[in-house]
Amino acid sequence: MSDFSISEAQLVALFLEAAFWGMFVILFILCIQALLFKDSRLKPAFQIQWPLLVVACVMFAIGTLDIAVGLFHNIHAFVDTAASGKPDEQFQKISNWANVLKLANTLVQCLIGDGMLIYRCWIIFSYSWLVVSFSLVLFFAAAGCCISTLLFASTLQTQTTVNAGKLQPLITSFLACSIALNIITTGLIVYRIWSVDEVNRKMNFVPGWSSSDRPSRTPYNHSSSRLRKAMLIIVESGALYTGTSIITFVAYLSKSNSSYATSDVEVQMAGVAFSLIIIRAASSASDTSMPSGSHNLPLSVRSQPVQIMVRQDVHQSKADAEGQYKSFASTAE
Repeated sequence: MSDFSISEAQLVALFLEAAFWGMFVILFILCIQALLFKDSRLKPAFQIQWPLLVVACVMFAIGTLDIAVGLFHNIHAFVDTAASGKPDEQFQKISNWANVLKLANTLVQCLIGDGMLIYRCWIIFSYSWLVVSFSLVLFFAAAGCCISTLLFASTLQTQTTVNAGKLQPLITSFLACSIALNIITTGLIVYRIWSVDEVNRKMNFVPGWSSSDRPSRTPYNHSSSRLRKAMLIIVESGALYTGTSIITFVAYLSKSNSSYATSDVEVQMAGVAFSLIIIRAASSASDTSMPSGSHNLPLSVRSQPVQIMVRQDVHQSKADAEGQYKSFASTAE
């Protein structure tokens, strides 16, 4: 897209980001409602997931800051410096604070999501550092690329774009690490849920039934189980964000100015995916009350938690109960 100028790219980026930011605003409000309220009543302070609330607010603040800086930058290029007739020159000042800040917004937003995803995977695998070790390597590699990119961008003092020169290989390396991290870590979480779901199926265990009202032999509906629904939420949300990241990655590799638009969308999409999965998890939890004797299984895609109730039937034989407990122990909270 050599005929796609940077000025056109910035205008398209602002339009697309505004559309996705509007979506993010609505979902953020619903996300906060899900985190703070239950049955139209404010949750007690000890029941509120404060880390998730903080992360949600930080991601929304970054998304809002990014579109505000983009609007200011466009006004400055097309209005304040209109007399020069060269808005491209304003956008190509790579060390300009607006360009550096927007680049930082994109990279930091990705790192926050990646960090939360690793944290949730670490919890669901019973605090196993070995399981998340490779994801951590990718995370620190991405963090290194992030720091190097911002240092280069703030000191180049030249007329260039973010997808050219020294910045292009650093940004593509960052995106490659982030994409690989998301695919691997999300796959680990999905595998963990699937393995628990398989145990339920083999033991003919149906989450949600109490010992008193459950038939002696309840058929296990594998396709509609809550764990299977959780896997679908995780896969869909992961695909939503990772797909955007891959498009951005390809745009940077091709050195196209369309990378400005795709990276701006990615900032908002990270928040959209984060909020959406919390909303869906809260809706799913409200549909099915938690039976007594349940365990909570915290899961996430790009830091989004899903609470899946994994229940051990207290009326099983002692041997069966002990075996099932061992299977769930490492994922129970």
